[in-house]
Amino acid sequence: MKKIMNIMLLLVMLVIFIMSLAMVSTAEGKAISYKSTRNSVMPSKYSYLVNNFIEQNEKYDSKNFYFVLDNYDIYKYLGFSDKSKSFFDDNLLIINRIMSGGSVYKTYINKGITINDGILNVSYNRTLEFPATNDVKIFTDIIELKKSDVKGVDLTKELVTTQTVHMTSRPEDTQSPDTYNTEQLVYIDAEKLIQKPDKVEKVKVKSVKKKQLKVSWKKINGVKYEVKYSLKKGMKNAKVKKNIKKNKITLKRLKSGKKYYIKVRAYQKIGNKTYTGKWSKKVSKKVK
Repeated sequence: MKKIMNIMLLLVMLVIFIMSLAMVSTAEGKAISYKSTRNSVMPSKYSYLVNNFIEQNEKYDSKNFYFVLDNYDIYKYLGFSDKSKSFFDDNLLIINRIMSGGSVYKTYINKGITINDGILNVSYNRTLEFPATNDVKIFTDIIELKKSDVKGVDLTKELVTTQTVHMTSRPEDTQSPDTYNTEQLVYIDAEKLIQKPDKVEKVKVKSVKKKQLKVSWKKINGVKYEVKYSLKKGMKNAKVKKNIKKNKITLKRLKSGKKYYIKVRAYQKIGNKTYTGKWSKKVSKKVK
């Protein structure tokens, strides 16, 4: 009886093992659900930051690349506004940026997304029409995915398979056969698009009341400020005021008759990182 029980136990374990293998095999190459928004009008700030990044990194100029956005703060910084903060609890966005080889490429259609060998594979249909011009167009696809669907997937690697359908607007032309090509898009960390805040300019200091200094400066949108002040010209043993939301502050409990040296800089927290601008020029003022 014991021998039979052992055999049955082994059979059950074997069945479980086979089922697990089946689950693994179906996970690879399995189509996943998604939403695709193609050729939408991109935020002007996003376009500016991408173009600025390309100018500073010419190696990406003629490349097809993409970004992964899984953080609301970065999404908002880039100028997007359609998605709420709660959206990124369960979802993420992939932005594919593909350059066409001239305006003959009239349409791109996202035909499906699968996971193959732990890598995301996006398929497109591309339609060609003639006559062609020398213009180069940029095709953008914003893909919405569930984080649970891409758990364990290496999102720094993306394969794009393109089926090119040759169409013609001239009856005398012969229909060309469809062609296929696969390429790995270049992954760019979206954080690389983030720019440090500008240097604070036009710092002014006034001594209106005893033991106080009023400090003001030119406003920079979307940032907070910190003010450093010291009795020493070299800013030794300086005190710092942080989390200043307005472009002014009153420093209190200072020493009457003493000269203080002051600097201001802007900072911005995006995601889990803090980005700081350069300190302003040092200004000084004697306290009443």
